[in-house]
Amino acid sequence: MKRYLQKIRKGERIKFWIGISLDEIQRIRESGTKYIENYYPLIDKRVTIDSIVNWFNESGLPKPGKSACLICPFHSNRYWQRFKKEYPDEFEKACKFDDTIRVHPSLVSDLYLHRSLKPLREVDFSFQPSLFPELIEECEGLCGL
Repeated sequence: MKRYLQKIRKGERIKFWIGISLDEIQRIRESGTKYIENYYPLIDKRVTIDSIVNWFNESGLPKPGKSACLICPFHSNRYWQRFKKEYPDEFEKACKFDDTIRVHPSLVSDLYLHRSLKPLREVDFSFQPSLFPELIEECEGLCGL
């Protein structure tokens, strides 16, 4: 961090690399911070999701899952359920973060990662909303979490 602050003081901008593919070009945004420049190398190289999946297939590697922030409040129940089962250590990290955000002294109300307003460890992820869940569980991938 100190190294970055020194760069800022010298007037240099920080190049923040963001892995958005050409298929998601609508997600490009300016950083909103004067000393940070968002950089999209996959878009510059015209890399698509299909070309990434093809590279994994040709390399004999398993297809990667969809990327997402560990502590994103827009995760669906289906995502949390799979995440809890397949990545229990990472799920525990998300639970610890969820616990921590409720004890910060400057908060006026409790915060939760899950829309049920319950601690993540207590949520029943088997419930799947049936009415337009894609509108409820929307992530633009630029919140900075």
